[in-house]
Amino acid sequence: MGCDIHAYIEIKVDGTWHHYGPAEIKRDYDLFEYMAGVRGEVQDWPPRGLPADISVVTQLLADHEGSDGHTHSWLGYDEMIKVAKYGEANQESSWRYQPFGIWFFGNGIDSWRDPEYHFQTRIEDVRLVFWFDN
Repeated sequence: MGCDIHAYIEIKVDGTWHHYGPAEIKRDYDLFEYMAGVRGEVQDWPPRGLPADISVVTQLLADHEGSDGHTHSWLGYDEMIKVAKYGEANQESSWRYQPFGIWFFGNGIDSWRDPEYHFQTRIEDVRLVFWFDN
């Protein structure tokens, strides 16, 4: 039986976390192991559970999985960049700089920090909330 990830981007605007949308992450056990120790033993970030301040929509999606969902966790923006750079440096991995399929407003993962975009001043932070199923 395979293991899949359910991952969602949340953005913080005016002090509140909001559901932005799904991250398109393909089944990759090396990535899953690196992110949360799933299907392996290496854990750079042990599972943290769902954030206490999770958005309503992301919480509803997690609730929908019920007992099939496991190893709930999240990564902050800087941790997401570390995961992406690890994938870029790891020649044996199938994932590279964009392992999350994240494109904010049609631009790259870090475009929300670019002052040329009008929305930059409103987005305070970004995180990836995720869990797995078997």
